[in-house]
Amino acid sequence: MAVAGSPRLIFVDDEPDILYTIRTGLSRLFNFRVDTFASPSTALSTFEARKYDFALLDIHMPEMDGFALARQLLKIDHNLTICFLSGVRNIEESFAREFPELSADHLLGKPVGLNDLSIAIHKLLRL
Repeated sequence: MAVAGSPRLIFVDDEPDILYTIRTGLSRLFNFRVDTFASPSTALSTFEARKYDFALLDIHMPEMDGFALARQLLKIDHNLTICFLSGVRNIEESFAREFPELSADHLLGKPVGLNDLSIAIHKLLRL
């Protein structure tokens, strides 16, 4: 999907420090528009079709995992580009089982540098 202007991202992670760091870095350094949520259910309740170009989702969250959240978001907007973050080793098998249609480019390990994250977003959005 080609995005006109600055890409709009929804970022969901239960760790406030990570939310702040990534939102601030992507906004200031790369001009992304980033909305952050520490709660998957809050993110889901405010999500609207065509509002976002990209969803960056932590996989392991206490309330709802990123896989379940992604499935719900995609029901609302099937054009949304999804990318998962995980600090857990060996998550690739679970990712491949849950989302076999997505390439390994849609899974990033924590910690991720802002430059690497920006490159991944541009690549996945084909910017």
